[in-house]
Amino acid sequence: MPNHSDDLTLWRLTQCKLNRLFVHDLKNPISALSANLNFLESVPLEETEDVRGALTDSILAANMLLKLVENFDLIALLESDETFPLSHVNMADFIRAAVNRNKALSASAGVRLVIREPLPTVAQTWQNRYAELVVDNLIMSAVRHSPHGADVVVSLEENGDELVIGITDQGQPIAAEYRGGLFSRESQVEAKKNPGCRYGRGLGLYAVGLGAEVLGGRLEIGEKENLAIFSFIVPIVSTP
Repeated sequence: MPNHSDDLTLWRLTQCKLNRLFVHDLKNPISALSANLNFLESVPLEETEDVRGALTDSILAANMLLKLVENFDLIALLESDETFPLSHVNMADFIRAAVNRNKALSASAGVRLVIREPLPTVAQTWQNRYAELVVDNLIMSAVRHSPHGADVVVSLEENGDELVIGITDQGQPIAAEYRGGLFSRESQVEAKKNPGCRYGRGLGLYAVGLGAEVLGGRLEIGEKENLAIFSFIVPIVSTP
């Protein structure tokens, strides 16, 4: 008798490989588009305010499209159970690198990225690419939903044997009824139907949920004084 379980596994692996080929074909032209737009922004041009605004919006859209493609690539990897080598990282450096990676995006959106100092000196051993995926997507989501001129604050704390990476923004807090299953595939599909669900668009939060699970962490959503707060909490693993 045919083994349908084996057939399904083979189909999933083949689909993941096709997804990655699709991503590869998309990523090169989008990267070139983003680089050219950033070059145009850096050179003096005779332009009106509308032209400058259109260029800034195009840079933001290109950067977000590139991140969407990267998310699609990593979702394919995560769903295929592929892993990356463990990395031993200084977490203060990790947070600063995450902010630097996303400064161009935040500047295009008119939002300030701020690190809450001081950062604790702590080492972590984990699959760093997945960790970057989680934090970058949380920062991007906060930037996208923040009002112009607002701050997005990135923090790092030690809480016993856990690390807490916080992303706080001044956008609309997430309603309690959407918090429970926000990072699942099903909830993202359903949330798109409700215009009041702030984070119901794109692959970002689904990728965040997958990445956090692989890293053995969890995600918490809250609000304080009309601020939206995301917390990525992961056990400290300091042994290389």
